Amino acid sequence: TIQNYALVDNSEIWLNTNSEVQYLSDFKTERKVSLSGEAFFDVKANKDNPFIIELNSSDFIKVVGTSFNVVNRDDEFDLTVYSGKVEFHALKRVINLTKGDRIVKVNGSFTKIRNTDKNVSSWKNKELIFDNILLNKALTQIGKHYSVKIKLDKSIDISKCYLRSKYTQESITDVMLELSKFFVMEYKQSESTILISKLKCN
Repeated sequence: TIQNYALVDNSEIWLNTNSEVQYLSDFKTERKVSLSGEAFFDVKANKDNPFIIELNSSDFIKVVGTSFNVVNRDDEFDLTVYSGKVEFHALKRVINLTKGDRIVKVNGSFTKIRNTDKNVSSWKNKELIFDNILLNKALTQIGKHYSVKIKLDKSIDISKCYLRSKYTQESITDVMLELSKFFVMEYKQSESTILISKLKCN
């Protein structure tokens, strides 16, 4: 379940499933937390007292007032800025980010890109938007959003299939039913896995 916390400084944190935030200060003289998992932060501005998110023993995020989504797991790091400025401190250097910037970890190194993915924080706002994107990418995002594994039969080629749709609060069953109206598709659905045995673009 997703949890929402209001902090004593009026900042807010939305915590995704299987994620944990720990308070490392009293929020009077210092604002500091640690994060394991995924969270969306909406930090109230206070120039005299920056907000620190510790990621591990050496890396951290430092902000004054901003909103951003961050994933911090053993093998995965993803930071996307929605407003304000964010300082990312890692490997003894500082990377400055502003609205629309994103840092992802690829093969152990951090890469700064412009965010074009509308669904980074879909887990928080319960909305998936696909604006004519490749179906393969859409299925990956749908699987992540609903915590299911979507597997395609090896004979299926969807490299030229695109999806334009929007889902708000629908169940995974409803999403799959709609996809089978868009495409010629056959699939089997269990609690945690969807096996697609046939799929053709119309």
